[in-house]
Amino acid sequence: MLPEIDSLEVCRQLQAEENPVAIPLLTVRDEDIEKILGLGLGADDYQTKPFSHVSW
Repeated sequence: MLPEIDSLEVCRQLQAEENPVAIPLLTVRDEDIEKILGLGLGADDYQTKPFSHVSW
């Protein structure tokens, strides 16, 4: 969790600036509506925590 602004607002601001950076979201918010909002606002990926890191 960010201290003063949430990740969805960060996506909104980056998209408003038409900033060409990739936006991966790593969050504890795992509800479907949060994923839909995040991806709809321009996130390139949406990963929920905790997650398993598997090295192949």
